[in-house]
Amino acid sequence: MRARVTLSTGSLFGYPLDRILAIAAALGLDGVEVLLTDALLAAGPDMLAARAARHGIPVLSVHFPFIGRRTEAEFHAAYEQTAAFAAALPACEAVVVHTTLATSLHGAQGIAYLQALRHAQQRLRGTRARVSIENRGVSVVPARPAYLDDLLNLRRLAEEWDFGLTYDIGHAASWGLDIGRALDALGPRVGTIHLSNSRARGWPLALPGLHSHLRDHQPLDSGLLPIDDLLGKLALRRFAGLVTLELSPLALHWPRPWRARDRLADSVARCRAGLAAGRRAPGARGVPGAPGISGGRGAEDVQER
Repeated sequence: MRARVTLSTGSLFGYPLDRILAIAAALGLDGVEVLLTDALLAAGPDMLAARAARHGIPVLSVHFPFIGRRTEAEFHAAYEQTAAFAAALPACEAVVVHTTLATSLHGAQGIAYLQALRHAQQRLRGTRARVSIENRGVSVVPARPAYLDDLLNLRRLAEEWDFGLTYDIGHAASWGLDIGRALDALGPRVGTIHLSNSRARGWPLALPGLHSHLRDHQPLDSGLLPIDDLLGKLALRRFAGLVTLELSPLALHWPRPWRARDRLADSVARCRAGLAAGRRAPGARGVPGAPGISGGRGAEDVQER
C-alpha cells in the first residue's frame, strides 16, 4: 500500500465546501482532511459524506474545530464531538487533535486532557478511525514548553494509550528541529503527515496569526525545508499513511484568488514527485525492518528545550 496524498480543507478556508472538494478531485488527490467548523458539525456527517461522494473524493481524516475556541476545556469538548462525527464517515482513518499545554500529565490539566482523549477514543470503537495527536508548533515567542512538546514524551503517550500521531513538519521546524530526525523520534505511530514548507526562523514579531500564515504552512516551492529529502525517506520506508498538504490560505490565494489552484497543483505535483523519486531510489526495495517508521539515530536530539 502506498502513501495517499490529501488536502486539508483549511488550505482553502473561505471557499465553499463543494468548491474545495471539486478542486481536490480535479487535482487527482486521494482524499481530503476536513477542518471541521461549527457549521459542519451542525450539518452533520451525512451531509459531508454525501457531498464528498458526489465529487468522488473520500474524507480520509478530520481535524477538530479549533476556530472560535480558546480554552483547553473547549478543545476537549470538541475532541469528543469530532470523534462522534468521524465515526459516521466510513473512509475516515484519523481524528486529528492537539497536544495539551500541561507541563505534566499527572496534574489536573494533564488528567483532563487524557480523559478527553479517552472519551474520543471510545467514540471511535468499531470504526477504522483513531485519535491522532498532532505535535505542537511555536507560535508565540518565547515559547513556554509543555510536557508533550518533547517528541519522545509524545511518542510514549501514543504507544501506551494506542493513539496515532500526526506529524506536522512545519511545527517541528518552528522549534528549530531537523525534520527528518523529528520523524524518526515519533516512530511508527505516525499515520498522518501535515506537509508544508516554512520560511526563515527567528521572526521578531510574536503574533501567532502571522507566524501560521506568513512564516509557516507555505506551499512546497516557498521555503527552506528539505521537503524532497523527507518525502524520499517516507517512500523508502514504505509509508502507507496520509500525506496531507496543509497550506496557508493566504499563501495560496491572497491577494489573487485565481492563482490558488495553480499554486496548489504545483505542491501536489512536487509531493507526488518526491514520493515517486524515493520509491525509485537505489535500495528502495526490501529495506530491512521498514514496514513503518522507527526511531533512529539522533532521536535524543529532538527533545524540546
